[in-house]
Order: sequence, then C-alpha cells, then structure tokens
Amino acid sequence: MNKYLTAVRYSERGEEEVITCEPPWRWLVAACGSWTVKCNKCSGISGGGWLQHAVRGQLIGREISNMVVKVYGPARAACPQRVLLCLLEKEVEFELVHVDLHQGHQKHPDFLLRQPFGQVPVVEDADFRLFESRAIIRYYAAKYADRGPDLLGKTLEERALVEQWVEVEAHNFNNLCFTLMLQLVILPKMGKAGDLGLAKKCEEDLGKVLDVYEHRLSQSTYLAGHNFTLADLTHLPGIGHLIEEAKMGHLITQRNNVNAWWNKISSRPAWNKLRNLVQ
Repeated sequence: MNKYLTAVRYSERGEEEVITCEPPWRWLVAACGSWTVKCNKCSGISGGGWLQHAVRGQLIGREISNMVVKVYGPARAACPQRVLLCLLEKEVEFELVHVDLHQGHQKHPDFLLRQPFGQVPVVEDADFRLFESRAIIRYYAAKYADRGPDLLGKTLEERALVEQWVEVEAHNFNNLCFTLMLQLVILPKMGKAGDLGLAKKCEEDLGKVLDVYEHRLSQSTYLAGHNFTLADLTHLPGIGHLIEEAKMGHLITQRNNVNAWWNKISSRPAWNKLRNLVQ
C-alpha cells in the first residue's frame, strides 16, 4: 500500500489545486465530489490495486473508505481473528486497533460507545459501525462478493447450508471451545486454577460434536459443500487455539475426515497471513 495519496481539484479555468495526505484517507470521501485521486508512487490515478480509477472526483468501483476499515480488538482473540480472516480472504485493507482485554479497556466508556456490551470485535467502515464477529463476516462476504472466494454460496440451498454450519459453530462448537481455553489456558495465565473436571466434560462433549462433523465431512470436502465458505472460516480461530494453546489436537487428528478438512482450511494463505500477524 502506498503511503501517500494526492488529491487534485480543477478550477473552472482549468487550474490545478494539489494536496497530499497520509493514511487514513477517510476525509477524502466527503470531498471527492470535486477531487481526482492520484497515487504518488506510480503518478497515475490508481492506488496500489486498492483504488480504482478516479476521474474528476467520480470514483469508479471501490470507494476510498474501503481502505480504512478499522477492526477493534486484540489480534490473538478468536472473535477478532474471525473478522481479520474474512478481510484477508477478501483482500480488504484494514487497520487493527488493539484493545487490551486484560486491562479492561473493552469496558471503558469510550469503547462502550462503539460496543455497548463491552466485547470485541467492532468494525468501523467509514460511517458504518458493526459488532458481533459472525454478523461482520457475513457483511463483508456480501459486500465484497465479487472479490476473492465466494464465502456465502451461490444457490439458495448453498447459502442455507452455510448459515446452518455457521450457526452450528456458534451454538454447538464455540462455547465448548471457549470453556476449554478458559479452564486450561486463560485462568492459569492469570495465576488462577482452572476447573479440570469441567474441562474434561467439555472435551468429551466437544468430541461428540466433532463426531457429527466427521460424518458430515465424509459426504463433502467442506462443511457446506465442496467449496470453502464462512462455514469453514468461522472454525479456524477456535480450532487453532485448541491445537496450539489448549493442546487438544487429538480431538482433530483422531478423526480422519475432520483432520483432512483441518489440513485443507489451515493451509489457506489468509490463515498463514493471520498467524504471521499475531506472532
């Protein structure tokens, strides 16, 4: 991404007015009625692939504001990772704004103006604000349907299956995964003892959930069919934490179809980019 953009405005007599600005470029959106946006690096009217041609202030294609999607949340947390993954899959430029959960910054009055429940993530896209990670990934998968992989499905039936498995992840997988992480990783890091009995029960219950996945994945390559979608993407952060931090990789490797599915989805470039981001 180029560091500077130049905005050029022409007077009625054809005289040029030129200004140069650094990121973020959000303020240019309001002024673009009479501005042409140019890239300093290439001296053309484009922006490193992120801006389409702009002629006399009429932006053709993507708006400038798409370059400054702000994601609030820690990069290591599963829910913000879900959003970052979707943006990476869709090649949407974003700015990550760290929120220190351990210091309670998510409960600060300023943050509560963005997310009244004091949770992460939140995204700000120009004047649009959205919270709840699964709502966010649905939004960007639809907004950028013409870019990157189709994450929603093409037919009504495909979309319904994607929604079904996103809901399964939210209601059958996620809570068990979070409880395991809380008892085995988060509480010990805080100097507190986790409930090993509860963790064992969650491990058993999660195994039963993954048995359902094992059967489903004997019928299709991915959860919603034969293409990677949000149904698969939404599982990546949780399983990644289970394997790398909770040391529960056996829940995956003991199930051949689940393991093959995990190997496919965890080899995607977007997942590798995210892992590099959080290191």
